[in-house]
Amino acid sequence: LSVLCRTREQAEAALTIPWLTEVVLDFLEVHGLQDAVRAVQASGRAAVVATPRVLKPNEEKLWRFYLKLGADALLVRSAGLMQTLQRLRPISTQGDGQGGISLANGRQLST
Repeated sequence: LSVLCRTREQAEAALTIPWLTEVVLDFLEVHGLQDAVRAVQASGRAAVVATPRVLKPNEEKLWRFYLKLGADALLVRSAGLMQTLQRLRPISTQGDGQGGISLANGRQLST
């Protein structure tokens, strides 16, 4: 079972639920996101980071930031970001535990 958290406080509260296996972090700002990912993973749960729905072309630093977080998965919500991430890192259709980008619908993007 997963829970979606929009703030650090919500993520901390979610970590008190013993049977929870995955926490989706959907923060409005990136401030505190790295710490939240670490806290979720340190608790033995999977940390999924939801990326913004819209990223501007000049926000390459954000793309790289999301990749460097070390989250167990990224929830990518835009085709443009998926194409950019595909160029930066291999895409897998299943969580492989090696930092690849997994597609939620199981479809492989063509290159």
